[in-house]
Amino acid sequence: MDMGDTYGTLQSLSNKAAALIEADKLADAENLILQAEKLAADLAGRGLVIVSGMARGIDSISHWGALKAGKTVAVLGTGLDVVFVSGIRSMFPPS
Repeated sequence: MDMGDTYGTLQSLSNKAAALIEADKLADAENLILQAEKLAADLAGRGLVIVSGMARGIDSISHWGALKAGKTVAVLGTGLDVVFVSGIRSMFPPS
């Protein structure tokens, strides 16, 4: 993938947004992950763009939830050509 490529539209960056992030050492991780997916879908369905990283857990599940009802934006800690968590490769466009 060329570093100048985008997946989706840049227009999403100008919409109202909500960020969903994960704290370290969650006590009830499974329940919180399910709630994050529902919250992301609900907020996206109301027109907000969901913003999160692409790590496992709440980050990636928030994107999946948002995609059910609206739009999402990923903030990457690496270049577009690097998938830093192999378990979420399916969320990236084909290279």
